[in-house]
Amino acid sequence: MKAIILAAGMGTRLGNITSRTPKCLLKIDGVPILGIWLEKLYKLGVSEFLVNTHYLHQQVFSYLSEHRLSKFIKIVHEKKLLGTAGTLKKNLSFMDKDTFIIHADNYCKDTLVTFLKNHQMQPHNILLSMLTFKADNPSECGVVKTDKNDILIDYFEKVPLPPTNIANAAVFLVSKEFRDWLSKNAQNEFDFCKQIIPKLKNKAYCFKTKSFFIDIGSPSNLQKANNFSSSQF
Repeated sequence: MKAIILAAGMGTRLGNITSRTPKCLLKIDGVPILGIWLEKLYKLGVSEFLVNTHYLHQQVFSYLSEHRLSKFIKIVHEKKLLGTAGTLKKNLSFMDKDTFIIHADNYCKDTLVTFLKNHQMQPHNILLSMLTFKADNPSECGVVKTDKNDILIDYFEKVPLPPTNIANAAVFLVSKEFRDWLSKNAQNEFDFCKQIIPKLKNKAYCFKTKSFFIDIGSPSNLQKANNFSSSQF
């Protein structure tokens, strides 16, 4: 398997916290969140990684160059942000087998073992598996509606009155067939979740995690992630 880790974001919501440190290198219990993802995915069987960079990219490059998994990592620098959809379109050739697509600013305690097994059991018409979670603030998330088999039937991105509280965790696993679908169905899109996911109705499987999950993109959420991690010991 492969993994694309989206790590180019500037982390503007974090204010001064990211003035000198890129968001993907912020630490949870002393470990950069990018490193947490690398180790989790490697344990799942990922043998090739692609990490995109932009903001304070030299720091990210130095960290990855010195990481114990560095020989498995390809770093792609974006002089101008391509957006999550643009990054995937730019790197279509990388997705020639099952590939995780991860937003590096999410902290997830799920091992993803069951998520992976369930993805592998999906019929061929399912191109993507999506991790979901129960959101306390669904109006600030993309939320899903599914059928009895947990297949996506509708998607709503940050709407005022969301019809459900089951949210997209921005942790995906795509089949190799997804690459061909994306090349035909995405042209100038910038945001993967907002512009691509709605096109995958009846083609995406949704797996609801019961484990702790949080987006560390705000100071309060970053603190919550550290508090939770510390309380586990």
